[in-house]
Amino acid sequence: MLSLPTWVAFSFILESIPFPITTKQLHYLVTKEYLPLPEIPLEEIWDQFEQDAIAKIITCFQVGYLVLQCIGRASHGFAITTLELSALAIVV
Repeated sequence: MLSLPTWVAFSFILESIPFPITTKQLHYLVTKEYLPLPEIPLEEIWDQFEQDAIAKIITCFQVGYLVLQCIGRASHGFAITTLELSALAIVV
């Protein structure tokens, strides 16, 4: 039996295999029982979900502030820097 994989840059590297594998290949190894299915407690999953939700809320406030700042500057005739325009183009 193979040991549990380590996640590295969108792929998994098995300790006994010297090359990275994709998630499809990992799924195959688990379904054919070459690798054990890791048991992840529900509390750990919900902790990750809560952290993601907090990060998304903070990001929404930052994006909203950037949009309002650019609209306010444009309405008062102030200059908007290329950095602000670039950031606005990326997030919107």
